[in-house]
Amino acid sequence: MHARMTKRCFDIMAAGLLLIFVLPLILLVALAVFAQDRQWPFYVATRVGLNGRPFRMYKIRSMIQGADSVECDIVGAGDRRVTPLGWRIRRYKLDELPQLCNILLGQMSMVGPRPNTPRHVEMLDEQERELLKVKPGLTDLSSVAFFQQASLFGDSHDTEADYLVRMRPLKTALGVWYTRHGNSFSDVAVLLITALSFLHYHASIKAIDWLLAAHAAPMPLRTAVQDLRLGKWHTKSLEEFGLCALPPVNVVHPQTPAHHSEPAPADQKMSQSA
Repeated sequence: MHARMTKRCFDIMAAGLLLIFVLPLILLVALAVFAQDRQWPFYVATRVGLNGRPFRMYKIRSMIQGADSVECDIVGAGDRRVTPLGWRIRRYKLDELPQLCNILLGQMSMVGPRPNTPRHVEMLDEQERELLKVKPGLTDLSSVAFFQQASLFGDSHDTEADYLVRMRPLKTALGVWYTRHGNSFSDVAVLLITALSFLHYHASIKAIDWLLAAHAAPMPLRTAVQDLRLGKWHTKSLEEFGLCALPPVNVVHPQTPAHHSEPAPADQKMSQSA
């Protein structure tokens, strides 16, 4: 209970201060998005949060209107749904900044597994549903590991299938590891590593490995992260990543609210996710 209250206080202070500083940037980017097509620059996406409860996640629109008519939650390189300005927004994760409001509302945390769409939550097995034991986050280790997710798909003709096979296993493993071992120290470390990822991707991967080593993470999981720098993919189960099964987790079955939303970034083929 104490750890939960500490994390909530940290989330409120960090998100509140950060929102004060980035609010002018959010408004500027939103104005630029509106100027390109004279359409509303924000949108609300349905995501699944703590204990499987759906919530409305806020984003700056990076896609054309009606992009969600295509049943694909993953964005690959060259995706025609993304506007030219949208690619620039996504590159620097500016579309995720409005989620600071979700944090203040208590629906998200600064650090935690990136929120999944209801459709992707349906694909989780009982062990993978450990992801729903904590609040989803603005950033996490998988957000850094797959920093430029869209570019990793190359000329793939089925980004959804590639995501499920190549990226989802490691993203899920990193998320499950966090739900079991995350603490105040790791949260601060993840935030610093996220900042580092904007400057030097390979250095941020080394930092993730350092954090995992500091918490005595299983070697198969560390090896999979290290191999990302070499372009290697590990399509293993949680057990093969060294994450032994825990008792089944009972969560509320997600119900999708009926409203217009845009597909998630690989926050994200990775969310979204964030």
